[in-house]
Amino acid sequence: ICLHRGISEQLKGRGIYEQKQLISEARKRAAGFPLFVAGGIKEGVTKDVAGAGADVCIAGSAIYNSSNPKETVQRILQEIRKSYKR
Repeated sequence: ICLHRGISEQLKGRGIYEQKQLISEARKRAAGFPLFVAGGIKEGVTKDVAGAGADVCIAGSAIYNSSNPKETVQRILQEIRKSYKR
């Protein structure tokens, strides 16, 4: 199951990570299935997304639009590793 906030909403400053209640509700309804979350995932939000119940964070534009994608990936991975220690 994947929750995705489209770019039109992201451009208004509304990333999926701001919808923790929606992620939590999807986690309950999708019990037994992995929950992927995408749309505005960037550094500093994986803790909230993981805490709300996401199994996977998809960070696309944060990496693609970065001036240094390799460093951005490394920082996001470090954050994800900390967030998903359950």
